[in-house]
Amino acid sequence: MSEDNLTEKGPEGSPENNPPANVSTELAAVAHRCLSASIPIEWRDRTLLDKELVISIPNGRVRRELIVGDNDFHLSLLEKLDLGKYLYLGDYEAIASYADSYIEAQISGLEMSPVFAPVQRTLVNLARVLGQEIPPGDGIRDLDFMPSIEFGSHDNGWSLGISAMSDVFFALTSASRRVDPRRFRRPRVFTLKISGVRIGNHDDAHRTLESIANSLFFDLDLRYRAPLMLSKFRLRRYGPYLDRRMPSSQGAPELPRTRYAPEPLALYWYARSASGMPLLQYLAYYQVLEYYFPSYSRSETLRRVRQELRDPRFNLDDDGHIGRVIELAAKQGKGFGGERDQLRATIRACLDEPWIRSLVSGDTESEEYFTGKQQIRGVSRLDPRNKQADLRDQLAQRIYDLRCRIVHTKDTDEQDNFALLLPYSREADLLGPDIALIRTVAQEVLIAGGKTLHIPIS
Repeated sequence: MSEDNLTEKGPEGSPENNPPANVSTELAAVAHRCLSASIPIEWRDRTLLDKELVISIPNGRVRRELIVGDNDFHLSLLEKLDLGKYLYLGDYEAIASYADSYIEAQISGLEMSPVFAPVQRTLVNLARVLGQEIPPGDGIRDLDFMPSIEFGSHDNGWSLGISAMSDVFFALTSASRRVDPRRFRRPRVFTLKISGVRIGNHDDAHRTLESIANSLFFDLDLRYRAPLMLSKFRLRRYGPYLDRRMPSSQGAPELPRTRYAPEPLALYWYARSASGMPLLQYLAYYQVLEYYFPSYSRSETLRRVRQELRDPRFNLDDDGHIGRVIELAAKQGKGFGGERDQLRATIRACLDEPWIRSLVSGDTESEEYFTGKQQIRGVSRLDPRNKQADLRDQLAQRIYDLRCRIVHTKDTDEQDNFALLLPYSREADLLGPDIALIRTVAQEVLIAGGKTLHIPIS
């Protein structure tokens, strides 16, 4: 088919896949090559006048979108690629090719500094150890110096190296969206390159990448104090809608009137500072609630014991009745009752159902996440329509379920025992809305536990 006929129906025969009239020949050619390789595409509006091409590239049992427009830097590279050869690997910023026996994955550092600096520093140090020539200075701030480290070949033929990303990787990944428009310079991205490996499907390639990367990076950390990790593809994050629906105050700031307990407030600020570490952040917010367990569980226990003693059927001579009172009053740790009961008592004392309902079902996005099919295993969904179950108790159960997944503990009488929720896993990446929710719960509990602020006058 000639370029003049690119607007005809593609192999799938879908008119919506035909290139719009206002796109370039180059972009239309990429779309045609995708359809010829049976790769699904979609045209979307980028602006009122411009269109963008959305290419759905295989990623195991799902697909990941690659977006390109007429003015994008990676368009010229995509024109030359056989896109049918490549696939993405799970949640990693990684590509693979069965035909080329090749895997390439972005790496990043673990230090709290600019993205390139830990990797650049690590590779410069390794290059120095290997006797490679380093530019004047430390080699880290030289924008043109891109260290390349080769680790040799294994006995069965596969080889391993770390260097600047390839053109193919740049064209197929989010690196293409991070070009400096002022200097027309690609971002400094380093990738782990594995060649000569036998991979027949996505899961094989995914396991191979993880096995080799985990072994290599741990060795580098032990030998050179060089902590590296595989970079994750940035998933769509849920959660900010909770912040959007609770806007900041518009009035002038006022003198503080409430004093908050310093211990849970320290945990709250620790959680707020743990951005990028969702499991740590969640547990720190949970500890804010945990601080108040003794106080609220005691109040709940007093209420239940008082109710038991007021029951006309209560018999002082009945060992079963006395045992029931002892069981209710039994202290576990610093609080009364089991941990789940203490959490339930705290939430019941500080929150009300309408407030919770407004958070979890105030819009389509939040309602889908909290009340629909759960994307995180072993977590109870919330059902505001269930009049038989107090929404506060449902929330307490959900918070407790997630806490158990993170620390991998369950009550002995529970049958379901889901695996530990691991850092950097897909489930951990999906925790955004639950972190926003427990943060808001922690704020309410802190407010409920606050006292009037008294400052002595000199």
